[in-house]
Amino acid sequence: MHRQSGNILFLILIAVVLFAALSFAVTSSTRSGGGSTEKESSALAASEILNYIVGLRTAVAQMLMRGCSAEDISFYMSTIPDLADYEHSTEVRDECKVFHPDGGGVPYRDPPDSSNDGTLWVFTGANTIVDVGTSCATASCAELSVMIPNVTLAVCKEVNKKVGLTAAGAAPPEEGSSFGIVPFDGTYLGNAYVNNMDGFFEGCVNATSVNTTNAASWVSPTGAVGDVYYITAVLISR
Repeated sequence: MHRQSGNILFLILIAVVLFAALSFAVTSSTRSGGGSTEKESSALAASEILNYIVGLRTAVAQMLMRGCSAEDISFYMSTIPDLADYEHSTEVRDECKVFHPDGGGVPYRDPPDSSNDGTLWVFTGANTIVDVGTSCATASCAELSVMIPNVTLAVCKEVNKKVGLTAAGAAPPEEGSSFGIVPFDGTYLGNAYVNNMDGFFEGCVNATSVNTTNAASWVSPTGAVGDVYYITAVLISR
């Protein structure tokens, strides 16, 4: 219990620091007035995405502190069709729902315009990031994460610059294997890593292969191969 409380407080501290850094970056960008329209648009989109992630992470941490378990956390809302895949087999109480007013109270919205191809957020418990929580190839080590598939290269680079994963303008890390985007329905899955983000709670990688199959076997990864960029951020480290 003490370890879980420490992890929750640590995540809240990360959220506060990240929010302050992003606010400063946006203010500085606005005052400078320089750079191309595309670069400014990508920087603003990256800041909006990271700020939204801060809100999600803070809401999840607060729900854990109020007694929801890591398995109880739910992204399902019956009034939002886009979230239909996130329904638990046994419905959880409203206090454990991220987008419910009685739960996390986070307003659901799509990723920023032009930040990706229109694909929606993905909330998944299918991956582990090395040096974030406990690293192993079983479901007990899988993090609860949020992802944005198919972001533009410019937005991907801006996210990595803002969180310090890569230097400004550097190519995103090659993920190199296969990670999962299975919708979280209360079940964590094992045996998948998001590689080359060691120790980072958020970042953007160049996806090699993406598994969309709702099964723990991971026999036939399907999806992106090559220059397809995914933002991922940990909401619960385990």
